Amino acid sequence: MRVVLPDALVDVPSTLDLGEVLVCLRPVGPAHTNGDLWAFVEPDGVALCGDLWYAQCEPYVGSGSVRGLLEAIAEIREAEARIHVPGHGPVGRLGPPGADPVECYLRWLLEEVSRAIDGGLSGERLRACVRARFEEQRQGPRAIDFAVRLPGFLEVTTAAAERDIRA
Repeated sequence: MRVVLPDALVDVPSTLDLGEVLVCLRPVGPAHTNGDLWAFVEPDGVALCGDLWYAQCEPYVGSGSVRGLLEAIAEIREAEARIHVPGHGPVGRLGPPGADPVECYLRWLLEEVSRAIDGGLSGERLRACVRARFEEQRQGPRAIDFAVRLPGFLEVTTAAAERDIRA
């Protein structure tokens, strides 16, 4: 295996011409983390989403922004790719606007965190409240859930949503 370290910083949209293929690099963020990037491959219509979009997996927003992640997904959606390669989960397509599980989850999370903040909660108590509400909603008719949920992802992403709302 050969490890190649990057020698360029992509902080503005740019395009790599590989002959018959163009790779359009699109920096966004903060979203999943600071310094996020996604790429659109032409003429194939492939969006390389990285950790900006997860398929069938609970998203993780560590040092990033829940709102920023929603904005990044909207930008990826605007590219109208034929195929999306997620950071985790099977290759496929984003769900329809308003129905993609990751977008629904992130919007739900912002609403729940905002409601908890309005109720005077913060920090650990806020995260516990949102965890309980998430488990409750999983039993409902319009449940948001993922085939792959990882311990602590909800709490870390809740903390990111709290930062977004309080900023």
